[in-house]
Amino acid sequence: MLFAKRVSGQRDLFNQEDEVMLKQYVAIQVFLATRKKSKGQSLAEYGLVLALIAVVCITALTTLGSNINQMLTGLASKISGASSTAGLGS
Repeated sequence: MLFAKRVSGQRDLFNQEDEVMLKQYVAIQVFLATRKKSKGQSLAEYGLVLALIAVVCITALTTLGSNINQMLTGLASKISGASSTAGLGS
């Protein structure tokens, strides 16, 4: 028996079916409790991944920012030079 001691002349508090049902109830409660925790963990993991992506993007833009700026400045000067030779500039 799970909880009850058999005393002479006293009926058992829990029989075999009650014990099985109690074990099933506890198993379901444990399953539901761990299921709730995994949702919180996955949310935390998504947050960590998002933070890591943000750090990588900021690092890449900081590192490559000057090169991209020079490339766009050169492209803008070529476009403005081409438009002035075609008579479209101001």
